[in-house]
Amino acid sequence: MEISKNREGNQLTVTLTGELNTATAPELEAAIKDDIQVGDTVVFDMTGLTYMTSAGLRILVASEQATGGSGAVTLRGVCKEIRQVIEVTGFDSIFNIE
Repeated sequence: MEISKNREGNQLTVTLTGELNTATAPELEAAIKDDIQVGDTVVFDMTGLTYMTSAGLRILVASEQATGGSGAVTLRGVCKEIRQVIEVTGFDSIFNIE
């Protein structure tokens, strides 16, 4: 998986390419854990993400919690298969999905 980050003010954009699974989730967690602050908004650009497991979903939920909540995480470019995983788990109610 490839991860790139860009910060503009209180918005962190994280671009993901490849697969977010049990093997790659720790890499994403390590890459963003010190970057997300309470009050931030986080945009995960998932246009290049082809697959995600519950391990990846756990990182997204933890990111929402790290911001202090209130819908501060946006998932952009979510493919149909990943959107289904998010909807089936009921987490579509905590993320802004574009």
